[in-house]
Amino acid sequence: MGVEGTEAVYPDGTSDLVCALARHVGPGRSYDDLALLAFFSGASVPEITLKTALARVYFTHRVRHEEHVEHVQAQVPPLWAAEMNSEYERAEAEAKITLAGNDRAIRQMRRPPVR
Repeated sequence: MGVEGTEAVYPDGTSDLVCALARHVGPGRSYDDLALLAFFSGASVPEITLKTALARVYFTHRVRHEEHVEHVQAQVPPLWAAEMNSEYERAEAEAKITLAGNDRAIRQMRRPPVR
């Protein structure tokens, strides 16, 4: 019984999950780390919690990179964007990011339209 006669009912396996989380808790550990450690030690972690933890821990760099590519791709002048398809635009954005990261000179991959 809870406070003032209330009663909380938890799903089956909650006590096992709480014990698994308690075994791995420590200073500096995020909730995502705890969820993954509990899962890999055999605890039954809810699917949505596991997927969220995996995405946050393992794919943060990929998400940041894709956002950076979209930002660079958005800077393509409208006249040039009409000439090529979106795959070319994305490839050019990826190339610009790679070249900038290697401290090389960035050369324009296509010429401005002739007037």
